[in-house]
Amino acid sequence: MRIIGGLVALVVGIAALVALVIFALYKLQSSDANSAVTGGIAAIASMVGAYFGVKIGSDGTKDAIKNQATTSKEALAAQKQDATEHLERQKDEATTTTGLALTLHPDDVGKALQIIKELKSAG
Repeated sequence: MRIIGGLVALVVGIAALVALVIFALYKLQSSDANSAVTGGIAAIASMVGAYFGVKIGSDGTKDAIKNQATTSKEALAAQKQDATEHLERQKDEATTTTGLALTLHPDDVGKALQIIKELKSAG
């Protein structure tokens, strides 16, 4: 809505300046008309340049924000995937360890714990 409002203000301003230029051409003397027309054209050019400069800048900002949001979502999805894979590996290791522990003979538990302690200290 702001863009339409800005465009309406631009058109109204240009219409007023065009009316001023036409008035100056037909009602003022040659030297005064030249000054009025030159000033009017400069004002029109300034307004048009400013309007489109702001419009292009705001469009660029919107695109940058949109791209940043997309990049953030992709990064978050990648982190989630990494965390999920890490959790799955931990579950697999825990399941394997539990399965091995359940197959140990009760007399071998002390020996297994000693081997685990040695592996942890070496690692």
